[in-house]
Amino acid sequence: MVSGAKRQRIHLNTTRRFSVLDLTAGKPYVPSSSRDSVSDTSEIPKGWVSTYKFTGLPIPSESKTAVDKILMDINEPYTRDLVINILRSKGGYEIKVGEGEGEEEVEGEEGWFQFSEYERVDWSSVLSGKTCTSNYCVRKGMSRKAQLWLYTRRFVAKNPGCMLSSGMADSSIIETWAAFDDGGGAEQITMGDGTRADFGGGVGMSTAEKIGMCCGEWLQVLDQAEQRGEETTWILKPSATNRGAGIVVFNVYEELLDLLISTPDVREWVVSRYIESPLLIRKRKFHIRAYVLAVGAVEVYFYDECLCLCAGTKYKKNNFDPYAHITNTCYQAEDPNFNEEECVLTLDDLNDELGGGDEARRKVDKILADMQGLTRELWKAFKGEFGVYAPLPGCWEHYGLDFLVEHREGGDGGGLHVVLLEVNPGPDFKQSGEKLKGIVGGVMEETIDLVFGGLEFDKEKNGNIFTKVWGEKLREEGVKMRLT
Repeated sequence: MVSGAKRQRIHLNTTRRFSVLDLTAGKPYVPSSSRDSVSDTSEIPKGWVSTYKFTGLPIPSESKTAVDKILMDINEPYTRDLVINILRSKGGYEIKVGEGEGEEEVEGEEGWFQFSEYERVDWSSVLSGKTCTSNYCVRKGMSRKAQLWLYTRRFVAKNPGCMLSSGMADSSIIETWAAFDDGGGAEQITMGDGTRADFGGGVGMSTAEKIGMCCGEWLQVLDQAEQRGEETTWILKPSATNRGAGIVVFNVYEELLDLLISTPDVREWVVSRYIESPLLIRKRKFHIRAYVLAVGAVEVYFYDECLCLCAGTKYKKNNFDPYAHITNTCYQAEDPNFNEEECVLTLDDLNDELGGGDEARRKVDKILADMQGLTRELWKAFKGEFGVYAPLPGCWEHYGLDFLVEHREGGDGGGLHVVLLEVNPGPDFKQSGEKLKGIVGGVMEETIDLVFGGLEFDKEKNGNIFTKVWGEKLREEGVKMRLT
């Protein structure tokens, strides 16, 4: 049985414990008035750059440090220790590290940046404008698979020739709330496309019949495939889980029905056409994990050094061994035969698998360009959708985007087609493993330079591995708005 989907929780007025780590050597010039109290650019001393520079705070041009006080509240040591070491190497930062036993209790303090896991952010101080954080408060449109599919499908309907129109697997949303709700017969259900259907009171209907109605949109797609004589394989994912939890590959409707009946605590699912002809590395299926940085409201940067996360078992189309089909590293690590050296690779390994040389490099470069293009369109799709995705000025967030490369007949790129699978805000960086920890280190170092250090993004001049894929620079007027 699949465990229930963990709902996002927003903690307001939280109190946490921090131990102080003093890294203030080389601290930059600070004006006599608090930088948080600056409300007019005329108050900014000569030498300070009066542009937004990602953080919403004025930045001294003679120093790399725009933010120098950081609340580091990340439980997971892989990421926490890596970031602290990078900050220590740069100097000029005072850090409070949570959670220590018996240490002074500290809330989100004015003037301190909350480098925190989403669930641990003091949102009251962020939303009141006292602090900023390494998260966006509202981003369920991307984090929940059903919302992701719904909003990208709306975008595709308005832009039928866009990359996303062929860059996501055909999917349907299944909501089973009404099939399990007690009282009143659960008369109405919401279909995957947002329309509503009526159970007619649900009198005399079995749970299986109610779930069948909940699957109405997908059953229409299934009927059309059967009429064309297609034997289609499907993949079912809970909308709100991650780390490969609850994923099932199936090709018989009864398998889906049995799973939905036996999992009443999960009420929202996405069922997609299973991509049966993936590109393989060493005869094994893999997906590409790309790290993305969204800054302010909003600029988007794609980190060009990507991971290839592989299954530990050789791929066979008609053998539904989950260790051959589910490539999530957290899932693969449960296999007693898991070998990180074999399962966590890079695009360079993919280049070698494709034979090396100019032709292989051309294919890998095309894959990279397609991933960047899909990322750009993803953020375009959520532009203005503030109810489900609301970037905050002064804040930023990391994402792990997962892509699959499919073999398709014809087309450019050597018949290789890139598909966006899902989006993970606040990704599990330790999936990169010890072998490729340098990639995560590069992501963090460039992030710190951009969002804390105020380093002007210039890929050619600075050799950035990040590539900017979306957003315009914030106007100078935004400084006064943010700091007032």
